[in-house]
Amino acid sequence: MKKSNLRIYSVLLCLVMVLSLFSLFSVNTYAASQSGVVINVTTTLNVRSGPGTSYSIVGSLKNGVTVAILSSETVSGVLWYKITTGSITGYVHSSYLQVIADQPSGTFEEQLTAQRFPESYKQYLRQIHVQYPNWVFTALHTNLDWNTVITAQSSLGRNLVPSSSADSWKSFEAGAYNWTESKWVGMDGANWVAASKEIIAYYIDPRNSLNTTNIFQFESLSYSSHHSASGVQNILKNTFMSGSFKAPDTGVMYSYADTFVKAGQSAGVSPYHLASRARQEQGVNGGQLAHGTVPGYSNYFNFFNIGASPSSNATSVVNGAKYATGTNSNYYLPWTNQYKSILGGAVFLGSSYIAKGQNTLYLQKFDVVDGGNGYHSHQYMTNLLAPTSESTSMKNAYSTEMLNSTLVFEIPVYLNMPSVSVPRPSTTGNNNNWLYSMRISGQTYSPSFYLYTQTYSMNVAPDVWSINIDVVANNHNAKVEGAGTVALKNGSNVINIVITATSGVKRTYTLNVYKESAPLPTPTPVPSVTSSKYRIEEFISGVAPKTASADFLNGISVKNGTCKLVNSSRVQKSGYAATGDWVQIYDLNGKMHAEYSVVIYGDVNGDGMINSVDISDLNSHLANIKTISGVYLAASDVNKDKVVNNEDVIAIQEHVLRTGEIVQ
Repeated sequence: MKKSNLRIYSVLLCLVMVLSLFSLFSVNTYAASQSGVVINVTTTLNVRSGPGTSYSIVGSLKNGVTVAILSSETVSGVLWYKITTGSITGYVHSSYLQVIADQPSGTFEEQLTAQRFPESYKQYLRQIHVQYPNWVFTALHTNLDWNTVITAQSSLGRNLVPSSSADSWKSFEAGAYNWTESKWVGMDGANWVAASKEIIAYYIDPRNSLNTTNIFQFESLSYSSHHSASGVQNILKNTFMSGSFKAPDTGVMYSYADTFVKAGQSAGVSPYHLASRARQEQGVNGGQLAHGTVPGYSNYFNFFNIGASPSSNATSVVNGAKYATGTNSNYYLPWTNQYKSILGGAVFLGSSYIAKGQNTLYLQKFDVVDGGNGYHSHQYMTNLLAPTSESTSMKNAYSTEMLNSTLVFEIPVYLNMPSVSVPRPSTTGNNNNWLYSMRISGQTYSPSFYLYTQTYSMNVAPDVWSINIDVVANNHNAKVEGAGTVALKNGSNVINIVITATSGVKRTYTLNVYKESAPLPTPTPVPSVTSSKYRIEEFISGVAPKTASADFLNGISVKNGTCKLVNSSRVQKSGYAATGDWVQIYDLNGKMHAEYSVVIYGDVNGDGMINSVDISDLNSHLANIKTISGVYLAASDVNKDKVVNNEDVIAIQEHVLRTGEIVQ
């Protein structure tokens, strides 16, 4: 290079740097506590004196080093961070720094609170805010119940996934799986099948898309002046739409990028959305509807697959081509070239979806706003993954400067949502948690078993206290709980049989069993014992010596029962009633209700009489030769002073000699 040219180059370089300082720098100041971690560095990361590779190197950092972020600057579309380690201060390229999110400013927090975002949303929005502080998040409160939405969106055919998806992403619901042939039923062609409830819930949950890329499914799809042909070109590059096309009916050449911009302006729709949608629908190489090559419908085009749904007598592609042959000047129909198809399709999207409140990729896929046609049925596509896929194309259309500008995202919120984001279904195993059969030994339930019926009922007789439930799972590797022998109680019994698929998803079959109770027997009256002749307390007393057993029993009255006299061995008694005998009381059913011992004062040996034998036994007891206990000891307390001693011996002697009498 010549010296003069070098001098000119140096001057120009300085001029560019000066202009950059005044016109190209966009500065965001971070709190002193904001930090980041050096990443993706194979050797060392150069720290420079300014925001660009032309600045001198002031130091270097290794992978994993934590730094404090002082500020950020965007120069010619490239984001640089000014950092410090304490010993080194300078600039590093943003691609080599992972920002550690700190608590955002009070103003941002107030905005989140004002929008009534749930706490489970805020953690993700804070992280995005750190990287893109100019982005605005608004909450779309649908006022729809979360479980109601998931149930509606799980309707057969409403959401599809590629047949090559993990088995846990594919549905086993009625009509979705062919149990005879052991394969999923193709919908909209063999390459698409019904999505499982679990993967539907994952993609519907907005929290799973709150990152700096997938959040673009919540960006407005209305036209804006910041949309450009270069942005459209970023979306279309490396596809069949990256260049130009020639209209077959007019011979006019058009640029695809310019056509999408023109279509967006005319319809009030984001050209980025139109380009992303066309790429999503037609693929990288373009389908028959994009090239006008549907057999029988040559040179009819349908870039957005409008009307392209399968029917009983035609495929989705054929029906899409038929739609393109229609007549409607509002939509530029018939679509006899690519230009008319793109412009007409844009008007269709604008009037049929965006104008009805479905102005984001998310809302076009999941109809959770009522634009005059209810909920859930007015959905542009069946591909469950479409909003996520298109959001990536949308972001790719934006330059760094545009990403750092004010972008608005409208994020749905539902009632009664799970407290945390719905987890992505496991990629191992499948969701086959259905029963193949259910038998209950000796019993009949209703309705008859059908794998898609999950609630059954049955009644059992009073003498049935358990049932044996034998079940077989459709997938022999699934885990079964709640079957086998189950005990029953009188009345209602709820038995839950839980099937856990190999993917971990559970399904519950419920058996409601009503056990009839045996009729209650007539209560047996309780016997009551009285006597006008004897004292009935702890024991029966007041009985005279030498009272015959029959006479003794005649002195006892039993209401609602009977009685009998037995000896100490519980053998029915004859002869005299005696100390140690028992009076047994029975109810009217012959069941013994109570028993009372008999005490005759002075009858120490229990023969029903008072004589010298009783005197001898009592003297032996007092001399510790013989032990008297129980009722016999009570009978020895002749004078009833609670003490057995010689006074009681004397009282018995006087009774025997007839010089005194023992009062019973």
